[in-house]
Amino acid sequence: MDWNLTKEAVEGQVTNVLNTCRTVKKLMEAMREAGCEVGRDYFKVVKCDTQTGGGFSIQHGVVLCYNQLQTNADVQSTMVHELLHAYDYCRNPNMDFADCKQHACSEIRAANLSGDCDMAQEFLRGHVQTLSPFSWAGMKERCVRRRAALSVAMNPRCGGREGAAKVVDGMYEKCMEDCAPFT
Repeated sequence: MDWNLTKEAVEGQVTNVLNTCRTVKKLMEAMREAGCEVGRDYFKVVKCDTQTGGGFSIQHGVVLCYNQLQTNADVQSTMVHELLHAYDYCRNPNMDFADCKQHACSEIRAANLSGDCDMAQEFLRGHVQTLSPFSWAGMKERCVRRRAALSVAMNPRCGGREGAAKVVDGMYEKCMEDCAPFT
């Protein structure tokens, strides 16, 4: 049975998130201030062949894969994550996502700042086995590193999982310090 949202449901949720989510509003405002005009048409809802909820494309903006999104929360989370990549590109138009270090830094920032690694998300993914506070120690760092490395591993220039993990490890401290546009 297919539990994914329909294209129409995701289109409606995009409009809802744009109107209600303070994080998305902040990111879009920061992009406008940096000289990148973004509006509703910046978000494309399509059927994807990959098993990702979405992506950022310099040519197309934020792409949301309706056939991979299961809840309205997934739509919002994906929008925030991909807008962070868009913001990174907006503030540095010379950014090269094919460069493993630059790609890793943007993925670290997106995993850290988007809510991807909140305790509730990790619990739902099965990465928190117990509600004991001891199991939470270092959880966010492990999550950010894991999720960034998974994304970077999809970059054919980055040496698969092992190469991706190494580049994420090398960029982690520096990129975690960068919380722009949030304080």
